[in-house]
Amino acid sequence: PSIDVARAVRAAVGVPVVVTGRIATPADAARIVEDGIADLVGMARAIITDPEIITKTAQGRVHEIRPCIGCYTCYNNGYCPVDDDMPPIIRAIESASVLVVCTPVYTGTVPAGLKAVIDRCQWLHAREKVLEKEVHARGLLVAVAGRRGAEPFVCVTRVVGMFMENLGIRPTGPVLVGDLDRVRDVEKIEGAEGDIRAALRALLAPRDEE
Repeated sequence: PSIDVARAVRAAVGVPVVVTGRIATPADAARIVEDGIADLVGMARAIITDPEIITKTAQGRVHEIRPCIGCYTCYNNGYCPVDDDMPPIIRAIESASVLVVCTPVYTGTVPAGLKAVIDRCQWLHAREKVLEKEVHARGLLVAVAGRRGAEPFVCVTRVVGMFMENLGIRPTGPVLVGDLDRVRDVEKIEGAEGDIRAALRALLAPRDEE
């Protein structure tokens, strides 16, 4: 049905159209674009099952892709039964007192692998809503970007902020380090190390000092 809607929308508007919804293989995605149904394709569970699906496709290693079977176990229980290392990550987040998310900015947002982990943690969010069982942790975002200024970090801070909010994690102020395209070495960014140390001290401070 989403493909039928995308086809109708694309015929009626003059802007690029993105379609998503149970698009499980690179071949399905390519066919949608080639047939003019949509300009871009979003894949969610397929990337959860195999975060390297795009890389493997680009390198001609399609035969190595682990296929999504559409069982919804990732959404309902927080792990993928096909071939998965998410359960220990879930357990670590459940018992954590501190969670630090370190990420580069890729095309204005978090990398696909991190986004897959964030989406998989939706199970913890659902558990909190149903069982009123939160993740009792404090969080910190450390992000680096090639360009200078605040603009490259807008989407990253929103995505990670919503992730922490959904899980009941209490964030401290983020550390955002830009201009790496010019400087090339984060250690040469003036003040970056001091900002990170200060953020970690705040994060690890005893709770009665907050």
